Amino acid sequence: MDALTIIANILVILGAVNLAVCGAGMLYFRDVFARMSVLGTASGFGVSFIVIGAFLLDPSWWNALVGVAAVILLIGTSAIGSTLIARSALLRGNRIVDQRFNEAEVETTS
Repeated sequence: MDALTIIANILVILGAVNLAVCGAGMLYFRDVFARMSVLGTASGFGVSFIVIGAFLLDPSWWNALVGVAAVILLIGTSAIGSTLIARSALLRGNRIVDQRFNEAEVETTS
């Protein structure tokens, strides 16, 4: 087993662990905004690590092209989806559940 295979396997495992932790976060958080943040993290880091690890397991120019396209499309659709979910939640008037600190209510002394 060479170093490239070890690095690739570590990236795939990190991506899978990231997806598992984000899945647990989706079950734990009750707030649409927190869930949206978890979903963005899962699609941004978890899937990217898995795609990069898969490329390192079988490196070729075609796999590099497919991997770059997949990461760009996944991050792009995640950003658009997160924005649309946030806008929809805001327009529906969803509140943040168990809010402990609100920066908007802090008085600044200048």
